Amino acid sequence: MIYLVAIFCPPLYFLIQKKWVSFVFHSINYLVALVLCFSILGIVVGFPLYLISAVCAVWDLRKRMAEEQATLIAQKMAEAMRIPPSNP
Repeated sequence: MIYLVAIFCPPLYFLIQKKWVSFVFHSINYLVALVLCFSILGIVVGFPLYLISAVCAVWDLRKRMAEEQATLIAQKMAEAMRIPPSNP
């Protein structure tokens, strides 16, 4: 579900993640892109601006997910190394 937020409303994704600087920057970028997309001539500039925000949000989401997965794997490996193997 967070992927949909990151793709369709990037500023909301950054707000949920509490990244305030990114939220402000992408909010401005998103609003300018929307205004330009509503004008017929501005869609050429507006859509790439929207794509920049969406790509940044998805990239950040993928980075966070990779970090969480790496942390979980490291914790499981640490647990496995702490427990001494039992000898039969």
